This record gives sequence, C-alpha cells and structure tokens, in this order.
Amino acid sequence: MFADYSPDSLEFIKDPKYHSYADILNELKGKLEGYLPDDFPWDERIGRYSYAMYA
Repeated sequence: MFADYSPDSLEFIKDPKYHSYADILNELKGKLEGYLPDDFPWDERIGRYSYAMYA
C-alpha cells in the first residue's frame, strides 16, 4: 500500500501534505482498517522503501 503523496518529490518539499507521522498513520488506517484486525501493529508495519529499475 502506498501513501497518497511521495515525500521524495520536489512538489512535496514545496507543499508538504504530511506534517507528522500521525498524518500518514491516519491515512493508512483509513484505507486499511476494515481489512485488518483491531490489534494490528501499525507502528511495526509502516516503513519506507525505495528501489531502482534498470533496463
């Protein structure tokens, strides 16, 4: 699951959409809460990854 806004972009630096970890957490909970158990460990499962593709 991806966040709605990428914090790696210049657009995000000029106009940040997330001002705290709670902002990101609330967004993801809104998307996934109905599919996960009540005791889901949100803080242990939220992270960031990056990748590269070469052709």
